[in-house]
Amino acid sequence: MLAVQMIAFPATWYGGRLVKKFDSIKLLGVTILLWGLTVAFLIFNAGWFSLIIIVVAGACAIGNSQSYLRAQFSNVIERSESGFQFGMFTVASEAAAFIGPIAYGAGSDYFKSQRIPLICLFASMVIGYILIRKIVNQIKPKLGTV
Repeated sequence: MLAVQMIAFPATWYGGRLVKKFDSIKLLGVTILLWGLTVAFLIFNAGWFSLIIIVVAGACAIGNSQSYLRAQFSNVIERSESGFQFGMFTVASEAAAFIGPIAYGAGSDYFKSQRIPLICLFASMVIGYILIRKIVNQIKPKLGTV
């Protein structure tokens, strides 16, 4: 985990600089792909090479996916309600941090495998990304450039 965090910090800093050149919603999609790569290598473990890919891809995704998601959220909320909206965002994040591991553990126990819950987790990320893109595309004309 220390290696992940040592890579994640500069990767997230660099990811913030990439937003100046690329659309944050597309960069969020790239982080979802990195999560998919991480999940795939977790499922089909092929030794030390897999561990390197898991650490690097996961580290590049961990901070950037959160920051790109917050950036998108800040683009779709009313500025006058930002305190309340980010408060609700935090409540939802904390609820997910509490419920997620419980659901993952229950799924692993039920299926007698960690692979199926990992696939379900990644599928939920993809579905969430599709929904975010759809919402952003619907409100883009109202906000100008997002």
